[in-house]
This record gives sequence, C-alpha cells and structure tokens, in this order.
Amino acid sequence: LPAFYRGQVLRARGDLADASAAYAQALTADSTFLPALYYRASVSIARGEAEAARNDLRQILVQDARNIPAFLKLAQLALDEDNDSEVLAVLGRAVRAVPTDPTPLLALAKFQLQRGKLVDAQSTLQKVLMMFPDDPDALSLQGQLQFAMGQADRAVETFRALAASHTNSAAAYVALASALNLIMDRLAAIDAARTAAKLAPFSFDVHSLLAGLLINADRGDEALSVVKEFRVARPSPQADLLVADVLTNLNRIKEARSFLEQRFAAKPSSLLVERLSQIALGEGDAAKARRLLSGWLAENPNDFDARLLFASHLFRTGDKTAARRQFEALLKQRPENPVVLNNLGWMIRDENPSRAISLLSLAIKVAPHSPDIADSLGWLKFRNQDKEGALPLLRRAYDLNSDNGEFGYHFAVALEATGKRAEAKSLLQSIISKNVVFDDVDDAKQLLAQW
Repeated sequence: LPAFYRGQVLRARGDLADASAAYAQALTADSTFLPALYYRASVSIARGEAEAARNDLRQILVQDARNIPAFLKLAQLALDEDNDSEVLAVLGRAVRAVPTDPTPLLALAKFQLQRGKLVDAQSTLQKVLMMFPDDPDALSLQGQLQFAMGQADRAVETFRALAASHTNSAAAYVALASALNLIMDRLAAIDAARTAAKLAPFSFDVHSLLAGLLINADRGDEALSVVKEFRVARPSPQADLLVADVLTNLNRIKEARSFLEQRFAAKPSSLLVERLSQIALGEGDAAKARRLLSGWLAENPNDFDARLLFASHLFRTGDKTAARRQFEALLKQRPENPVVLNNLGWMIRDENPSRAISLLSLAIKVAPHSPDIADSLGWLKFRNQDKEGALPLLRRAYDLNSDNGEFGYHFAVALEATGKRAEAKSLLQSIISKNVVFDDVDDAKQLLAQW
C-alpha cells in the first residue's frame, strides 16, 4: 500500500516514470494487487506504451474475468488505434462476462453513436433500458441519440423525464438545461440551470453554465450577480476566474483585468497569473505578459502549466531561442506530455529532423486523436521524403479537423505526391472556396492554379 499510494501521488503530479516504478514496487510485494496493475496500465497509456498497458489489463482479467474497468480500458486502447473490430470484440466479452451490468452496454452504445450507427446504438440502449428503465446514464445517452437522429422534441422529453425521476441530481438538470438550450428555449434552460445550481451550490461548472445561459439571454447583470454570489460562498482562484470570465463576456475587459490584479495582489496563484498574462496578450501588451509569467516562474520554478504558457508565448512572439529552452525544461519535467513533445518537435524540425520525428512519434502514441500532432508528424515525414508514411497521418489530421485549412493543404499536397491528383484538386478547391485563412493559403492558391 505505501508504494501504491506513492504511485498515485506521483501520477497526479505528472511524474509518470516514477509512478510506474512505484506501482511495480507494489506488485513486487503482491503480484495479484489489481489496483496497482490497473493504474500502472493507465500510466503506460499516458506514456504511449500501449502493449505494456494491455499486458497489465489482461493480467487483471486472468485474475478477475468480470472486471469491467479493465475491459473498458482495453476497449479504449483499441479505439485509440482505430481498431473498431477489436472494440466490438472486447465490449462483447464484457457484456457476456457481466450480463446484468449496464456499463459495457452503455460503452457499446456510445461507440455506435460515435461511429454514426444510430440504429445499432438505439437497439443497444433498449437492452439497457429494459433492465434499468431509470438509469440516468442510459436516459442521457438516449437523449443524445435522439438529437443525433433529428428528434429534438423527443430528446427534450427524455431529458425532462431524466430530471423528473432524479429530482436531487444536479447532473440531470444540467443535461436538461443543455438540451433546452439546443432548441433555443432559453427561459426554460435558465430555470433548469438554476435548479442545478441550488442542488450543487459549490459546483464551478454548474454556475458557469448558468452564467453563460444568462449572458446568451442578454441578462448580463444577473449572470454577474450569480458568479459574485458563488465567489462569496466558495472563495477560490477558480471563482475569481469565473467572475472575470463573465466580465470579459460582457466586454468589460478593463474591469476584469483590474479585478484579477486585485485578487492576485491579495492571494497570488498560478491560475490568476496565467489569465492576467492572457489578458495582456489580448490587449497587445506582450511585454507585460512576459513579465508576469517570468516573475511568477522565478518564484515558482516547478509550475508546469505556467511554464508551458510562457514557452508558448515566447514561441508565438518570435523568441524561438528562449522558447526552446523552456520547452526543453518542460520535457525534462514531463517527458511524455504531448503538447511539449509536439511543440518542441516542430521547433527543431529543420535542425534535427530525426529527433523531431522521434518526439512527435511518441506524442502521437500518447495522444492518438490530436489533429495537431498528426499533422505535425505527417508533414515532417512528408518533408523528409516518407510520403507513404505521411499520407495516413495527414488524412487523420484532416478527418479530425476538416475546418483547418493548413491540415487540408498538407493533406492535398501529400495526395498529389502519391498519385492522387484528382482527389487532391477536389480537396484544395473545397478549402479555397470556404475562404479559410491559414499560413500557406497563398501557396495553396498557387498550387491549385497550376493544376
């Protein structure tokens, strides 16, 4: 237990290698200790070590063939690898192992909904609702499915039924408020969100939702009152940010900045200095943003999030040498962080392409559904003459974010280079017709004119 809990603390701090070692120590003491196996698998996934994670999860199932969390984690691994048949196989095993547990059926329905198999998702959900007609997760997913099928009125009724059968659940009223907002019934959405706020008086997310709905209904003063009352009831940097967010949404930027400066002077925190630096950047004062972040880091050198923001700010403002130093320091602190791996890899792509590819290859393992990382690695592979290796990565980036003109341009160039000019031309025409602004838009137009 001491080694296991040390692993939990290290994992929460982002020290993944040391966390994995701590779990291994716990397993040395007792190789059948399932929590250590499960969390070591979670750490392995976060480090891009999928096969190591699978081994631990399979070992759990050898000892406990009905372990639903292990099944779900294996299904997620398969989903990350776009292996749909394996997702279905794993979830099918879970359903057969514990037929009275709705969890794997709900996971299957979510997967089917995600893949657009709406009829299959509906059939799966019906099995859950026959066993558990008031299950809140099943009802919530039913409402989402009905929205996806264009049945907005039925979806809202489903969310009303969910709230009516779970009158003490803030989550049920949050779901209802979101559904009502989708059909533009703003007054009813606000009422539902107010009920959620009463049920969860200390929830940041619920009060943020209520404030947002009030602002959308042109009731900004009420929104400000809600978040100020929340801050009094639950004083914290997060509550301070909520007040500042409302002020910003009401276009009272100077007031938001002044408020945060006062709160920071009274009780400094990482969250406040980060937001103040972002406001400074928004006001065009890059020097002030840099002073704020560098001053904070001088006193708090281990603040990972603040250093990441500082490094990104340096890179955007053209100080690539200083940004490189910050990203290298961040990499030492958290070697598997996908944002750090992506940004540093992109920065060194010209001077050290082999290391850049290594960094980005790890990043895509850690964050397989990140379009930015897929594009970075794909474009770097393309520039290094690995056209066949580049194409599936650039296709993935575009599929994940087809509104990004840069991703589409890179994908089109790779398509043309691999003999698919007709598809590339059609794609590029579509991008240009949308008048999307991106860095290489002029090159894209010139290339299209040549075709």
